[in-house]
Amino acid sequence: MSEIKRVRRIGIVGYGCLGKYLVHQVLEKPVVDGIEYQIAFIWNRTPSRISDDLPAHLHHLILEDLNAFEQKPADLIIEVSHPDIVAEFGEKFVSVSDFLVGSPTAFADDDLTARVKSKATNHALYVAVGALWAANDIKRLAQQGQLSSLIISMTKPAASLKVLAPLDNHLQSLIEGHKERGEKPDEFVVYDGPVKDLCPLAPNNVNTMATAALAASSALSFSQVQGRLLASNVSSEHKIVVEALGPVREDGERFQVRVERRNPATLGAVTGSATYGSFYVSLLQAQGQSSGLHFC
Repeated sequence: MSEIKRVRRIGIVGYGCLGKYLVHQVLEKPVVDGIEYQIAFIWNRTPSRISDDLPAHLHHLILEDLNAFEQKPADLIIEVSHPDIVAEFGEKFVSVSDFLVGSPTAFADDDLTARVKSKATNHALYVAVGALWAANDIKRLAQQGQLSSLIISMTKPAASLKVLAPLDNHLQSLIEGHKERGEKPDEFVVYDGPVKDLCPLAPNNVNTMATAALAASSALSFSQVQGRLLASNVSSEHKIVVEALGPVREDGERFQVRVERRNPATLGAVTGSATYGSFYVSLLQAQGQSSGLHFC
């Protein structure tokens, strides 16, 4: 075992599939690169989901009331629950510890974004890149004034789309229409428009889009970043395509890049298999900054 240089205490908010994965990773591999990671607390809306999974000697880690999070001090609080948690507790979390956001769809609300960022003065605000490739490249392009258009397309099986009204009715109407006409397209568009409007309709499905929009925010607003949500009839994988375009030069040429990511996933799953590992790496990388917003 490597020499332990310091201890970093982790609070995990949310115990769905991803939260459970992170807790077990920390418990099974507590020391990484000389840092000992300890669980400070675990919170879930339904506490029994934690107690039913963890052995009795770890039940003291369960936080029953999230308002009491400061009673179990953490160096880093990780949200992997729902954007509502970011809205309610984001300012409080980042005021007392580093805060890693797993539901950046919350930041489609400009006022909330400004409030949470304003509190990141003594501690850092981190956003997990999750399934997004090149978040920091998008950020650099935007900061240099070299980003004029950003389009993120996400394709998932219809069973993996956890969308809210009125988009859920629109999705069901599309599916029923295909059945009535005897059609079964390989994939079909469910939404095509501003990421800002999509985030509250699919808060658990389009965090990748929200992360990209946040990375581009010095050049483009959430309303100016385009999101395309598609449903697939032929594959359970999660496919993400990011297309970034720079301004047109005098000679008519422009910078452009297209990145495609395909992630195996269980049918019906919101998160693809490779994204779990990405979040764990974000947990390890979310440190070393004293303030401000950072992607990891």
